[in-house]
Amino acid sequence: MLLLYISCASASKQECYKKYLDRHKLKGKVEEQIIYYYDVYHSENRLQMIIESRSVYKYDKHGDILRISCYNSNNILKSKRKFKYDTNRNRIEEFEYSPDDKLIKANINKLDNDGKQVEWLVYDSNKRLIDRARFNIKYKYKGICIDQVAIYSNENGIYLVKTENDYNNNSLEMIRYTTNLELIDRIKYIYNDEGKDVEHIIYDSLGNKIFNRKYYYNNKGNNFETYFYDKNNKLEYKWENKFDDKGNIIEEKEYTYNNGKQREELSNLIRYKYKYREK
Repeated sequence: MLLLYISCASASKQECYKKYLDRHKLKGKVEEQIIYYYDVYHSENRLQMIIESRSVYKYDKHGDILRISCYNSNNILKSKRKFKYDTNRNRIEEFEYSPDDKLIKANINKLDNDGKQVEWLVYDSNKRLIDRARFNIKYKYKGICIDQVAIYSNENGIYLVKTENDYNNNSLEMIRYTTNLELIDRIKYIYNDEGKDVEHIIYDSLGNKIFNRKYYYNNKGNNFETYFYDKNNKLEYKWENKFDDKGNIIEEKEYTYNNGKQREELSNLIRYKYKYREK
């Protein structure tokens, strides 16, 4: 999770987060999930691990997130998020609040009559629009037309994202353009015979590889290892995951490398605990 948005900075964060969730879908009737984030460091030649923060996820009987509460190392509430859904269980609103219930950020998801996403809006505490995405747009520039693009706009500017999918609706390639259709970067997705994504390759505007990630699965279909490589195919990070009997992730360990050699005993640690519904 910690590296999720580092590797997604050059493309749609929504798509990257969706793929992360697809790899770690909750199994069973989860009522509560607690995620512990550790501060990992070395002291007196010993590896020390201290809980830095934790997040508590509450789910309804359908497995949809109702709210998230985030606490610091002193068990003090720092923020909370609440979610709303339509009658078809599509998430339509997400609100982030301070501990004293002051609005920090609001995410609004607009859907068409068929439940397809058409617009995504983010507002700050002053109800100022700070992020926006429009989907399935036909974009034209100087006689060139591109169908089915998403247009993202925020304080950093405006860019377009074109996604190519296969017949199973898996993303094969995601391309990011400027508003005058100049290529910014692109991500290529590779899948195995079971339809699981096994590699993401990120290229710059000239077609040079920036980095890539490789995903490995056990015989139960769980993503137990992930490797991150730089442009020279040198290993930079490795994630090792453990799962419970139901197949839900219970531990993520990150190891960092320098020129392909492991640099530290352990860099990051995340642990998960679950409460399951009895019925």
